[in-house]
Amino acid sequence: MHQIAVGLIFVIGFNSIICQLCPRPTSGIENGSLKPKCSTSGCSSIKVKCKNCYKRVGPGKINCKGGQWAPIKTKCDAVLCGKLKLPANTVASSNSTHCGAAINVRCAPGYGPSKATKMICKSSGKWKGKQLKCSKIKDTCDDLSTPKNAELIAGSLTGNKVGDSATFQCKKHYKALGKLKVSCVQGGKWSSKPSDCKLGGRCPDIFPGNDVGLKVTEGKLLHNIYEDRVFFACEPGLVLMGHSHIMCRWDGAWNQAVPTCIKTSSTNCPDLTVPEHGFVTKGQVKENTFGDTVTFACDPGYTLDGTPTLTCFKKYSIELPGNGTDGLVWDIAMPVCRLSNTGDCPDLVLPKYGFLVGDGRLTGNEVGDNIVTSCRKPYMKQGGRVLTCLANGKWDKPMIECIEIDITCPDVILEKDSNLVVLRGDLSGNKYYDRIIFGCSTGFAILDGMYYTVCNRTGGWTLPLPVCKEAGCKSAGKVIEHGTVRGVVESGKYDIGASLDYECDECYQLIGAPTRTCQLIGTWSPIHPPSCTVRTCTRIESLEHGAIFPTQGRVVQCGESFAVQCNKGYVIKGENKRTKEMRCTPSGWDPLDTPICLLNATCQNPPVALNNGEVITTITGRPHRIGDSVTFKCNDCYKLEGNDTMTCLESQLWSSGVPQCVAKTCEDVNSGWISVTPNNPSVNHDPSNILYKLVIYDECDFNITCMEPVFKECGLPFVTPTTSGRIFDGVEANSHSWPWAVVLFMKDWQFCGGSLIHPQWVLSAAHCFGTYRDPGYWRVVLGKHNISKKESGEITATVSAIFTHPAYSNEGRRLLNDYALLKLDKPVTLTQNIIPACVPPVDYFTEIIDGAISRNTAWLLQSSTEMNCTAIGWGLTRGGFTSDELIQVALPIIPNKVCNKVEYLDGSLHQSGFCAGGINKDTCSGDSGGAFMCKIGSRWMLAGLTSYGPKLGECGVKRKPGVYARIFPSVFKWITDTIK
Repeated sequence: MHQIAVGLIFVIGFNSIICQLCPRPTSGIENGSLKPKCSTSGCSSIKVKCKNCYKRVGPGKINCKGGQWAPIKTKCDAVLCGKLKLPANTVASSNSTHCGAAINVRCAPGYGPSKATKMICKSSGKWKGKQLKCSKIKDTCDDLSTPKNAELIAGSLTGNKVGDSATFQCKKHYKALGKLKVSCVQGGKWSSKPSDCKLGGRCPDIFPGNDVGLKVTEGKLLHNIYEDRVFFACEPGLVLMGHSHIMCRWDGAWNQAVPTCIKTSSTNCPDLTVPEHGFVTKGQVKENTFGDTVTFACDPGYTLDGTPTLTCFKKYSIELPGNGTDGLVWDIAMPVCRLSNTGDCPDLVLPKYGFLVGDGRLTGNEVGDNIVTSCRKPYMKQGGRVLTCLANGKWDKPMIECIEIDITCPDVILEKDSNLVVLRGDLSGNKYYDRIIFGCSTGFAILDGMYYTVCNRTGGWTLPLPVCKEAGCKSAGKVIEHGTVRGVVESGKYDIGASLDYECDECYQLIGAPTRTCQLIGTWSPIHPPSCTVRTCTRIESLEHGAIFPTQGRVVQCGESFAVQCNKGYVIKGENKRTKEMRCTPSGWDPLDTPICLLNATCQNPPVALNNGEVITTITGRPHRIGDSVTFKCNDCYKLEGNDTMTCLESQLWSSGVPQCVAKTCEDVNSGWISVTPNNPSVNHDPSNILYKLVIYDECDFNITCMEPVFKECGLPFVTPTTSGRIFDGVEANSHSWPWAVVLFMKDWQFCGGSLIHPQWVLSAAHCFGTYRDPGYWRVVLGKHNISKKESGEITATVSAIFTHPAYSNEGRRLLNDYALLKLDKPVTLTQNIIPACVPPVDYFTEIIDGAISRNTAWLLQSSTEMNCTAIGWGLTRGGFTSDELIQVALPIIPNKVCNKVEYLDGSLHQSGFCAGGINKDTCSGDSGGAFMCKIGSRWMLAGLTSYGPKLGECGVKRKPGVYARIFPSVFKWITDTIK
């Protein structure tokens, strides 16, 4: 409360009061202000105003009466918004209620979304802001399964919460095509699916026999696959030209060419060979001398991998002068020409005077690959030396530049009595990176300083001149305890290069280097001699049901022995006796394994339980003796892997290991069923039940999902087929061993082949029908083997409709989606000679066609499952005539990545096809539309249809394989949709 001083009274005349004003107030109001209304004579009123976030309590105006201010009963109180009402499942950053308070509201842990909202207490006393609605979020991720050919190295497969991660690692020789580290992110989802690991390609075998002096120091010459390395060296007196080791890349190619060994000459550099698919743009490959250069380039479609220009220069070692490597050699390894743009990132070109360091290459680089570059002396590198291929298909930085350094060093002057001689180089006229190698006069050696110096980029010499002193090493000791020293001389003075060899007595091992050599500097290398330490065997702590004599639990030295003795009633496992001597030898215990004491004539106890099965034995209360047996049986829905019985032998060993009980598959439940994986995009479950019907076997504690062919005979010929031969130079098939094979006649001409897939439907190639789409042109003959004569049981059917695939296209050079369905006038009766083929609802062949990167990898996948992929037809033979009898050929599938290479189909192969053959055996004209099938389990499945070859009439040509229209789930769906 404030009091205002009395104001002045103005009087005019004797008794008349004209105006009574108050003085200007001199004090204020807390958290507010007083604003008077005044004139020069005084003030008549005061207006009360509160600060922001404060509210007025009391009158807002105070008047002046009789020269006095009325008492001020007004005050400014702080504005409060009251406690913030939080929505469900939210938390606030503060509990403040004052005006101006800003509170962040976010969802409680386990609820979303993650973004916070802001609530502000306004001067009105109300909260303002957007209300947040939170809902429960999933905070755990589904369990992971280990990707194919990988192993978990960090994290867990189960029980992962948001923020957890799992890291996998490919097995040796395998590579991931995606990410191997995945994280459990907000919402309970994995950041990505961990990538499967694919087997790398096999590299060409190495035959170093033609290169005299080249030897392999590590690795193998044959059967190298991805990540294998081979290390090379040369015989004494030869120089290795090229990389000392090469690595097998993912694509089945060596990252570098195999090096060569050359004998240097003082007059000429070794002759060069022009790289395959390359040519010389400057210089010549023979009779090159010091300073000559040769530059290479590649044919169109190929890129040079390596340094394009080689320079002939003087080669000498700075390790030991005069070691036989003097002479003229090429300064860098020969480049090679590789197919252009086969990787994820563009091919690179080295700058002039640039070269690659390590295992990298300039072509065919995939995402994540690195290459390391540098410049030849005397050129200086500008730019980053490590380039990385990024996920966007670009390199992370530009290629380096090599800049010449024009620096000279001062002439070197030798003192007359220095005993120094120049072995390599010149004392004057030296430029950057030139070197001088020194030696000493006879009887002297460099014992102080280094024996070389190099002209550096600042124009100075890197090292001072060395000092020559009288040569030789002093005595290094004549004896070694528990060993022998060879090469000792009585004088105790050793020439440079002399060596001492150390050997230990039996039962002792050498600690240190076995040889010491007298160095140029007059010291031994290594400086300290080795020592001989007695060998020991790992202590045996105890023996169950027995004892160790004389001492148990102590370290045993080589040459010592002790006895193992089993307790009474026990014998040593595998031997019918109680005692056995064990001797510590230089190579360890003899015998190697510690004996086990078993009750006399008994075997180790078998397991008492078997997962998903049971152990059956009549022996209780005692160990199993010789002749006793144990039988294993699996629960329903499980099958035994291993022997069902094991017997205790006289050796006190069991006749076999313990088997396992594993879940049965569809084929185990019913030999006519096919195993599938539900909700798999590579499987079409054919809900129409036209060719297959889905079967759920639910008589187990787990469901087995299977596909059962509607026509149970499909893919099961009554006559067993052979699985070898060729159509082009082929072998005749066993009569009626391919009972789904049909012959298509246009009028009276045998035109194409096809396969019966349904009693009223035949599958063939769309290009067979061209402009002849009228069903009246065509007739189909079934149950045939020899088409030149009438056969018992054959059927001739007429065609009521022809359907070609909606995406079929004839581009001249290639055919796309080459599929056609023929509807017969009426269903045919199935017999032993007329059985439909199985059209696969599962993409059995994607790992071979899409996943494999080399022919060898694809062949291993096919042979390991005994697919025996075979094509059939009545087409042209090598004589140029069609065959009367049905001919067959076993053709391995070639991966699409290989088939699209320049030397094969040069990128023309479409994803709707695959190729097979290319090894002097093939299908040919007249075989079009015929079956290409592979054996899956007990059934033959259509993998493709004969479609086209590289050229008209060109069949069975090496590296020119035939192309087959591929049968995969989307085609299966088109077939079933068309039929229904």
